[in-house]
Amino acid sequence: MKGMRFLLVIIFLTVCTSSFAQSNNKYFTSFFKGKGQHLFFVKPIDFRSQNGTLQLQIDFTVSTVDSDSVIVNFSVIKNDKEKLKFEEMLIQNGDSKLTLESPEYLYFEKRKKNYLSRYTAKCTTQQLIKLFESSKWVIGFNDNDSHFLPSKKFTKNCSILNEEVFSVYF
Repeated sequence: MKGMRFLLVIIFLTVCTSSFAQSNNKYFTSFFKGKGQHLFFVKPIDFRSQNGTLQLQIDFTVSTVDSDSVIVNFSVIKNDKEKLKFEEMLIQNGDSKLTLESPEYLYFEKRKKNYLSRYTAKCTTQQLIKLFESSKWVIGFNDNDSHFLPSKKFTKNCSILNEEVFSVYF
């Protein structure tokens, strides 16, 4: 009897997990939501300021259902407690430009020797797809001199996201 319960629990867990998580790779995770609906989480992408004093991590949550609401979360990592003050974040990729106005402040925390500030904003799926057409991103705040550039592995990341997510589902 105990063996039968154990077997039923294993079967139940297998069915539940396989029906929700569809794909999990290095660059994104996709979730099947039913009736052709998918949710994609683009894992954090690392950027560094040109002078190397600041780090930025940005991730995206995209739904095939609500194309007007991509959630853009990002963290600014600094070596001091002073909160970075800005009105907007600008992401440029050649001719494409995305302005995230008034990002919402989420939280502040200490991480080892650094301090992390987390923010959230929204954009449309079309704006995001346009950005991922090339890996030559430059990110800045308030149009000032401090710019962030992607890590070298972002080129591969960008290409895989285009091939496996944006060109297939959108």
